[in-house]
Amino acid sequence: MKKACELVDVNIANLTGLWSAIGKAGGGVVGEAQGVRYSGIAGAAWPNRVWFLGDVDAAGLEAVKGFMYGSEIEYTLPIWELDRSGVFDRVAGAGFEFAFGQVGMSLDLVKGYAGGDVSEGLSLEEVDNAEKAELWADSFEGAFGYRIDGRLVSLGVEGLRCLNVYFEGVVAGTVMLYVSGEVLGIHAMGVLPSVRGKGVGGELMKAVLNESVAAGLHYAVLQASDMGKGLYLKLGFEEQFLMRNYRLEG
Repeated sequence: MKKACELVDVNIANLTGLWSAIGKAGGGVVGEAQGVRYSGIAGAAWPNRVWFLGDVDAAGLEAVKGFMYGSEIEYTLPIWELDRSGVFDRVAGAGFEFAFGQVGMSLDLVKGYAGGDVSEGLSLEEVDNAEKAELWADSFEGAFGYRIDGRLVSLGVEGLRCLNVYFEGVVAGTVMLYVSGEVLGIHAMGVLPSVRGKGVGGELMKAVLNESVAAGLHYAVLQASDMGKGLYLKLGFEEQFLMRNYRLEG
């Protein structure tokens, strides 16, 4: 069993690994310079991230600002607070604007989950062609309010699966699964407003986790919004770290 600090590392590695893999496969710019790494695709809304590989200091923040100002891609800067060091205050004081927050969470995959009454109406469809990819993109936009290019979810990235979610035969949402080693990263899990409050999100998570247990994976990781955190806690996930995402002011 991994220690808590190791689970933090694998959580972040899964997330940043996904960004890098998508940027590379999607023909974007992926690289490393001055203590940061970046992955972006011109004309796309995602992944478009630049993140620190080590300490977040004043010099590094100024370098990142210059990089972001000089790029045609609109990057987001994710910052994770691992030691309560006040890093969020430093970032805000350096001229970055808070965009949205998340909580890094992990789960030791040691058991299965019994489905509820809703589970029989739930079905998952692999995104394996352009038509299904566009349906995924439409559903994602409906759930999250912005669009991921459908092309990016059907690139054949190793370890990546994107699924369309149906409930009682009707499109209900999306999920993106990225496996790195023994770790399952759960991303882009969204339920459309029309089916919220019916238990679909919980049953979707149970289905994903049961499949992962059967596949012999050892850990599941994700980055939760405030809206989703309660569901994950009920399923046994533990909070690991705070994560805030920033953009340039103005």
